[in-house]
Amino acid sequence: MKHFPELARRITVKAGNDQEASVAECYSISGGSVLWTPSFRRNLFDWEVDEAVNLLTSLQRQEMDFSMEDKWHWKWNPEGIFFVKSLAARLGRRGVPDFPVQQVWNPISLTKASFLVWTMAPNKCLSKENLVRRGIQILDQSCSLCGCSAESIDHLCLHCPFTAQLWNHLLKSLKVCWVMPRSVKELLCCWHIVGWSKKKKTLWEVIPSAVMWCIWTERNRRVFSNKFLSLEDLTQKLVGKLISWLSVAADFRNCNVSDVLFSLS
Repeated sequence: MKHFPELARRITVKAGNDQEASVAECYSISGGSVLWTPSFRRNLFDWEVDEAVNLLTSLQRQEMDFSMEDKWHWKWNPEGIFFVKSLAARLGRRGVPDFPVQQVWNPISLTKASFLVWTMAPNKCLSKENLVRRGIQILDQSCSLCGCSAESIDHLCLHCPFTAQLWNHLLKSLKVCWVMPRSVKELLCCWHIVGWSKKKKTLWEVIPSAVMWCIWTERNRRVFSNKFLSLEDLTQKLVGKLISWLSVAADFRNCNVSDVLFSLS
């Protein structure tokens, strides 16, 4: 169904009440020929008819091997069984251009924070801008932190004046000069540094996830609870998150994480 994405989204092929019908339930044999007879959960709209005809025409061209059992088969695994590992290996071989996999899925970061950054990188996180794109009416579309611009993910996490102060405080404490790129994805792709010790690099790699997690939770606190943290309080919260996350890292097991982070508070 990958060649018919609109049809796949709107229509579920079924037999009876089974919305996961097997292939064998969607065709019949008449006069030695295969006749595809899928049923749909609703009547087709006019603009879907041509696409459905193309789907049936494409199916009619397929050669059927009736000696094989009708079952699901994952072609990227020799055993035909789906595993997440096989999907990850396939994506790795194909190469997803410019997607910061290592930075998004940092093993030190909180799992929930990694998933949050994973949605932010391709701009899928539900900011006000993205909610409006989904047809949800929002009267006040301004940024929940500064109120100056429309609330997009890139603005909220990078370019908001409130967020910028948080980034500047961290970067200044680490004695790093950094120019924020246009988007969260670009930031994650270029978030590398050389010439530092292994411990400092570990700290550096986890900073984006920690900042974005704190910014997003503060945004939600203001939207849903009408409660606000000052920049100083949010900075303290951020440092606390970094200490908590780094304390489980192998590089920090035999040292005091607070000693590494004392300059950030």
